Amino acid sequence: MTPRKKKKSMGQSLRLFEAATARKIGKEVVVSGIDLPSRITMLQPPFKGLSIDESYQRLQITDRVRRLIHVLKNGGVIADPIAVAERDDESLWIVDGQQRYWAALECGVPLRATIYKVHTYEQEANLFYALNNRMGLAANTVIKGWQGPSGLLVRHYAESAESPLRGLVMFDPNGSMPITATLLAKCFLTVTAGLLPTGNVPAQVLPRLDVALQAPHAQPWCDAFVKLLSVVFQPERGKRLRLLPLLALAQVAREKYEAAGRPVVPASCTALKRANWDTVVPSHAMKFLPTMRAEVMRRWK
Repeated sequence: MTPRKKKKSMGQSLRLFEAATARKIGKEVVVSGIDLPSRITMLQPPFKGLSIDESYQRLQITDRVRRLIHVLKNGGVIADPIAVAERDDESLWIVDGQQRYWAALECGVPLRATIYKVHTYEQEANLFYALNNRMGLAANTVIKGWQGPSGLLVRHYAESAESPLRGLVMFDPNGSMPITATLLAKCFLTVTAGLLPTGNVPAQVLPRLDVALQAPHAQPWCDAFVKLLSVVFQPERGKRLRLLPLLALAQVAREKYEAAGRPVVPASCTALKRANWDTVVPSHAMKFLPTMRAEVMRRWK
């Protein structure tokens, strides 16, 4: 069922502007007087009775919806529940998750939802502003639900008892783990395919990595790189690793693996372990990657 839409007026356009401004500046919004949900509700397609109030909602963002559809059609899940306001007349209105709704409707899959009981229009709009300060589904969350080979591989190293990175890979945007899921996926793309991870992670990096992981060398090369990464950078909670030195290490590792026809390791990692990677280059901008790569190569003994 297509959600009911309210005809926008000039005043409603102002509310759209205010909502966009709230998302941009991340201002704090006080929400009071609503009934907090005690559980997550599973909504079944075609989501009859679920509506969108565009007097404060943003319109469908096509590129993001397409990415979510790709996740769902490849067997993934949308991990974050949508937020729904139940008004006093018992009608249901999407407060946060319109794009997740469109993707789930297209694929005919259920949606998880938290349902808030609201009593005034102002409470509902304020709830929207507050929830949208966090800006929706992050790339790390997409990887957590991505059922292609790249998502499975990242989760394997994050969760396997044999992995040196177990418990150290971050899927939660607010986590304290040293390595983000996106960082690991980008390094794997470089190690396996020799490609720099440019563009949007769900739309560009993960599909390319899915293809690269089909090569016979991909899994052993990723295994070797993860072990090397853990030795050189010694990741620990509360100390976030940066992309540039890891990407440089991935480039050099691939070059060494290609030359030998198999994974190889430095005779000693001492020089790599002792490096202060924050002082090697003026900043961690991607333009300094060749300099960082040269330093890694120099220290690979």
